[in-house]
Amino acid sequence: MNLREAEEKDFEIIYMMGYDAWGDGLSKLDYLLTCKSSIKYANGNWYVLENDDKVLSSSLLIHNLNHLNCGTGLEIRGIGSISTPIHLRRKGYGSNLIERTMSYINRDIPIDIWFLYSDIGVDFYNKLKFEALPNNFQKRTSSLLMAYCQPNTWDINTNVPQIEIPNYF
Repeated sequence: MNLREAEEKDFEIIYMMGYDAWGDGLSKLDYLLTCKSSIKYANGNWYVLENDDKVLSSSLLIHNLNHLNCGTGLEIRGIGSISTPIHLRRKGYGSNLIERTMSYINRDIPIDIWFLYSDIGVDFYNKLKFEALPNNFQKRTSSLLMAYCQPNTWDINTNVPQIEIPNYF
């Protein structure tokens, strides 16, 4: 498996990986048009996991959230739009992509806090050492905000750094 940044040729495949989850009854064409015009999708960096045959097996979007650090100097990133084609789910590709992308980015810039909103429950992300934030930090009812923090950065239940909590991204 190869981790790489997404290229222009990948985006239609990437967007369609999430159609079953985020299509909201749109036709495939309308869904693709919505994705292509999305500011959220344009403002992040996409990463993909591909096999030796160059078939994409999973994708995700990384957002730089340093604007939330309130001058603390903490490096903050958000992971969003994690998706895998239906026929490749439950084979470890999503976990592999998350771990490898975080490791890849951490090589150049040590990230203090990684945020993500879980639309699939906590078990999957708990295995990757993400923790659900307490209820008073939650901003949505349909998705749970979770974080992965470097040691001594933030004990989610006791030591809250002076940062802004992100909205859905």
